[in-house]
Amino acid sequence: MQSIIYSTSTLGILLIIGLAYFSNFIDNKDIATSALALVGTFFGATLAFRLNIKKEQEETHRKRREAINRCLFILVRQENAIKQMHREYEKIPNLQIRAFNMPALKPPSYSDLIQNFSDLEFIIHEYDPNVLFKLAIEQERFAQTMISVNARNDFYVDEVQKELSASITNGQIVTSELLLEKLGQRVFHSAINYVTTASEMLALSVESISEMQNEIRKLGKILYPKSKFISSENET
Repeated sequence: MQSIIYSTSTLGILLIIGLAYFSNFIDNKDIATSALALVGTFFGATLAFRLNIKKEQEETHRKRREAINRCLFILVRQENAIKQMHREYEKIPNLQIRAFNMPALKPPSYSDLIQNFSDLEFIIHEYDPNVLFKLAIEQERFAQTMISVNARNDFYVDEVQKELSASITNGQIVTSELLLEKLGQRVFHSAINYVTTASEMLALSVESISEMQNEIRKLGKILYPKSKFISSENET
C-alpha cells in the first residue's frame, strides 16, 4: 500500500511539473531542480520503506522461531512427564498386580503445559495445516493421559486402599479370588479397568509425543535451516 502511495504521488508531481512546463510557468532549470528534488525524495522514501519492510519481516521471523521453540519446549516437558509415569507403570508388568499394588503417585498438575496455537497459526500458511491439527490432537492426548492417571490414583486411594485396609490383614496371603470377595465386583473390576486405561494412554503417548516433537523440529529446520531448536536429545 505504501509503495502504491509513493508511486501515485510521484506520477502526480511529474504530471504537475509537465503541465507547468508546457504552460510556460517554469523553464528547463526549474524542471531540473524539481526533478532532482523529486528523485531524491522518491529514493529516500523508497529506501525507508524497504528498510521498514525488512525490519518487520525480521521481527515476524524472530517471533515465529520463538514460537516453534516454545512449542518444542512444551513437548519436551510433556514427553519427560509421560516417560516418568510410564516407567513407574512398567515396573509392574502384570496388570492385576499393578492395579492393587502400585502406589498412587500423584503427578504435578502440568497445567502450564498447553500449546499456544495462535502463535503457531503461520504453520497453516507457511508449511502444512495438518501439522497444527496433529499438534492439537497431541495436546488433547496429553491432557487425557493425565486425566486417566489421576482418575486411577483417586480411585485407588478413595476406594481400593480403603477397602483393603478394612478387609485384609497384614501378612495375609492375597489371591485374586480373595480380592474379588473382599472388594466386590465393582471395586475389583474398576481398579483393573482404571489402571488398564491409564497404561494404554501412557504407552500411546510415549510414542506419539516423540514423533510430534520430531515433526515440529523438522518444520523448524525447513523454515529456518540456520536456526537452533530445542530437543530432548540435545540436538541443535
